[in-house]
Amino acid sequence: MRDLKAKTLSRQTIIGQKGVNLIATVVAEMRSIWSPSTIDVGIDGTVELCDRSTGEALGLVLQIQSKATEREFQNESESSFDFICDERDLTHWLKGNVPVILVRSRPRTDEAYWVSVQDYFSDPVMSATRLVTFHKAKDRLTADVYDRWLSLAAPKALGLYSEPSVTQEELFSNLLPLQRWPKKLYVATTTYRDRNEVRELLRSHGNRNIEWIIRGDSLYSFHDLRSEIWRPAINATTVSVQDSAEWAASPDDVVENDFRSLLNLCLIRQLRPNVWYQPSRNLFYFAPRWTETRNGERRPRSYRASYVSMRRSGRRTVFEAFERDGRTVSCRHLAFEGHFRRLASEWYLAINPSYYFTTNGEDEHARADELLSGIKVFEKHRSVAYQMLLWEDRLSHQALTDRDHMLGFGRLVRMNIDAAIDDVGWASRDDPQETAAVSNGQDQLDLA
Repeated sequence: MRDLKAKTLSRQTIIGQKGVNLIATVVAEMRSIWSPSTIDVGIDGTVELCDRSTGEALGLVLQIQSKATEREFQNESESSFDFICDERDLTHWLKGNVPVILVRSRPRTDEAYWVSVQDYFSDPVMSATRLVTFHKAKDRLTADVYDRWLSLAAPKALGLYSEPSVTQEELFSNLLPLQRWPKKLYVATTTYRDRNEVRELLRSHGNRNIEWIIRGDSLYSFHDLRSEIWRPAINATTVSVQDSAEWAASPDDVVENDFRSLLNLCLIRQLRPNVWYQPSRNLFYFAPRWTETRNGERRPRSYRASYVSMRRSGRRTVFEAFERDGRTVSCRHLAFEGHFRRLASEWYLAINPSYYFTTNGEDEHARADELLSGIKVFEKHRSVAYQMLLWEDRLSHQALTDRDHMLGFGRLVRMNIDAAIDDVGWASRDDPQETAAVSNGQDQLDLA
């Protein structure tokens, strides 16, 4: 049995909380209101000052950032010490109109010191250094600083604003890098022009390969056409070998499209038998599974698939059969539209999650488009994101990048941005289910 690492509360988290508690105690002694931030993204809490005699809230607001330690302060002496501000923190603090108070504390000795960030860094030269020198006598944080904070605090009537939260968010695109394809491309002349005719001819000789195309009087394939199994369809004396990298990088649109066609055929073959292909919709979808009834009837049955991504695992229903009065009336297949794209000099598979609807697991449902539109109305961000991660796992999994397969894929292209998207804020205010369902993880960015 695998040993599980127990969850622990870090020492730094405890020190940080003690620092915030020290601030809250001082604010309470001022008879004012301390409101801690739910998530610390550069501001630990807000102080609203109150009349010290009546307790009336004055609508005067300050933002507080706590920096606590149990160690000696930097360059500490009997009268002062230094602190270097994080560059992103400082940028965040200076861009709003809400006064920000920086508090440096040492909870074990009940010491806390403060400066007004906007006042201290009003000089651009000082701002560039990011250095704060705290003077212990002048900057000690006690309830006696109430009057000084009163002169700094901004009234709510001003329309308070601050820089967006200082935090990073990782976005993942719908682009899956193509990292490997066959290095050689084989060409031979042929007298055939119809693909279906050639396919049946090859099958009759035991050749079930589909990774080939016919253009004019030539047949192109990633398979070695010098093999005996190809002779029924080509002139074996005309076989030549080309470098597929030249096709992949060709500026000729016709060559690029032919290379794309070969890649698509490779993908179709590679995903079988668990994922099928619907050519008229360019849709890859999970194949049905069957169960035998007592009377020998074969009926589709729902099943789930596992995946691992973003350092977590999950399971999702990828094929679901719906019954009415004891008979199957429709089936829903998890699917994606796949398009190979060349961006700059690199090739990617663009994945657009979708569904495919059948009546019995095989025949397309007469109302497939209507059913797809219906599910898209109710489907939320989290569901789409998890579909993307499932397909990423399936396509980039070791089983698919094995050398027995022609194509090898990497992980979805990801990027970090220095601002987070408030998913809850973007969710419809009229739809509480949408607000509750937004993902706290990564967001999908469609680059294709």
